[in-house]
Amino acid sequence: MAMKVLVQKGTAWFVCSVCFCLLAACKATVPTLDPMKAQAPVSTTYTTALNDLNTVLEVYLPPDYPYTYYYVKPVTDATGLSATGEIPMDITAMVRDAISQVSYKVRHIERYDLSDAQHLAVELQKLQMMKITRGDIKISERPDPDFTIAGRIAQFDRNLESQSDKARAMANFAEGLSRTDISGSAEKSSRLSRLAISFSVYNTNGISLPGKYGASMEVQYAKNGVDIGFAIFGNGLGFGSEATAMHGRHLALQMMTEFSVVQIIGRSLNIPYWRVGEGHKIFTPDRHVLNEWRTQYASMGPLLIPFMQSQLIACGDSSVVVTGHLDEQTRAALDRFADKFGVRNRVYPNFEMFKALESNRLLDRGTASMAWSAYNAYKGGARPSSPAASAPTSRPSPSAPPAAAPERQPKAAPARPAAPAPDVTRPLEDLL
Repeated sequence: MAMKVLVQKGTAWFVCSVCFCLLAACKATVPTLDPMKAQAPVSTTYTTALNDLNTVLEVYLPPDYPYTYYYVKPVTDATGLSATGEIPMDITAMVRDAISQVSYKVRHIERYDLSDAQHLAVELQKLQMMKITRGDIKISERPDPDFTIAGRIAQFDRNLESQSDKARAMANFAEGLSRTDISGSAEKSSRLSRLAISFSVYNTNGISLPGKYGASMEVQYAKNGVDIGFAIFGNGLGFGSEATAMHGRHLALQMMTEFSVVQIIGRSLNIPYWRVGEGHKIFTPDRHVLNEWRTQYASMGPLLIPFMQSQLIACGDSSVVVTGHLDEQTRAALDRFADKFGVRNRVYPNFEMFKALESNRLLDRGTASMAWSAYNAYKGGARPSSPAASAPTSRPSPSAPPAAAPERQPKAAPARPAAPAPDVTRPLEDLL
């Protein structure tokens, strides 16, 4: 019996000695890193949305629509937590970069600031000298912005929710000098925080556009850990591993910025920006844009019928001709699209049909170009005849309501008298 105990004791000491020798012989090697290389700018779901916004602008804005200029005031941290380095102090550059990705009829402009004062003084003296020696010199001027964007990082609430789970197990074998203990544990924890940015948009008169601009996003932090160890008569070895993951706060701010820029441009230009990223359901229909459409519909006058005919072309019906009359061809097309879009009101024109057509224009540049060309030709004086007008018929066409009598919609008194027969292709110039 004594011999057996001595053998077990010797075996345990032998195993421990071998383990310690192996650990002592191990030497950490220098990690091999991949060669450094430049990376493309960070891409997000909303980066693609900004590119798609260009297509929406080309479809909904006529070719002669003027450029719209946006000026971005400094967008800084209003939470005070940027001092810890967890979030940036200023995200103005993010907003400007997002606007720069929208190239069709949209531009960001820079205003003069204090850093330009010395440079401007030198340039002014230079121009004065040139004027004396060469004559009149035209001084370049920066255009005034159509819209001014002001904003801030409005929220950074940390540890709104947290959860931690831990499991542990222990076991032992044999007795006496050969006693072996084994233990293991696993841990899992997570934390939830929230970031938000907020913007205000002002027109040239300094009057704010209605509605809320901005976005909020939840950012998460998670940690998993595992620990395993064993000991033989007091001599033991162990292994532990821990892994963490977290949403990047800078990336979250970039995504929210791009989300907000799509909303700002879409609402300020009165276009259905919610069609950007329809497959991902990023946006929902904006009631402020829909209310502006209702105002436009009620004030278009004689241009309503030709505009709705151009809408039919923009939705893919090439058989319609912009004549300014509710002819048989136009009525048949309206009925087909009413069935397709679920429009119940079949007394044309009506706002339900107007909204359905405007919301479902084909996002195709060629189709949009044909629609705008036909509409602009009508405004320019062209009066083509309906294809059905020259076709023989055995009976008169069904009676129709007057072509130029749009459905009257109740509305509040306007802030200023509306110009006669305003053009819907310039939605904001007459409304702001």
